Amino acid sequence: MKNPLIAATLLALSCSSNAALEMRDLDGDLSNGHEGVYDDVLDITWLANANSAGGQLNWNAAEDFVTNLNSTSHLGVTAWRQPTASTCVGTSCGNAASDTDDELGYQFFQNFGATAGSNITSGTNSTNLALFSNIQNDFYWTGFDSGSSTLAYYFTMASGTQSSFLKSNEFYVWAVTDGMAGTAVPVPAAAWLLGSALAGLLMVRRKQS
Repeated sequence: MKNPLIAATLLALSCSSNAALEMRDLDGDLSNGHEGVYDDVLDITWLANANSAGGQLNWNAAEDFVTNLNSTSHLGVTAWRQPTASTCVGTSCGNAASDTDDELGYQFFQNFGATAGSNITSGTNSTNLALFSNIQNDFYWTGFDSGSSTLAYYFTMASGTQSSFLKSNEFYVWAVTDGMAGTAVPVPAAAWLLGSALAGLLMVRRKQS
């Protein structure tokens, strides 16, 4: 590209837009930060609070909790649900970029860079981890029960394993909604990156002229 200013602009913008996760304001008040995080690969918005239920619930209670979020239009959203899962069992669930059916596994392996046998908060992607609060190194329910009246699938953030367990057991809940909810939260760092790149090139051009 002949114009170095245009090249720098595109580079800076691409650096700021390639991230798979984006902070989203759900309550209409930018002063208190973000309540959601949009995943542009899964095309879902995660609750930024990974323990909004305030503790562990059995699977039926977890489903009721999500239903209540919707009936009260929690943060302006009426389509909250538990994450999806497939019949996949083991540490391979979500451990591939194409495995988008297992949303908790995708979050664990792809978004957070955690590895099988380790816990989620030890993941290598600290930038993505910092977008969330109250992440538990423990078991989380999915919304998938494969038609069973007694069993439902879970994903454990303590080791990266997916399997099924009795619905009567109590695990954590991490609600999501399909699509991009709320509005984008401005990222000062991205603006600074663009501005500094342009300023640097302007200085170079002045020296050359």
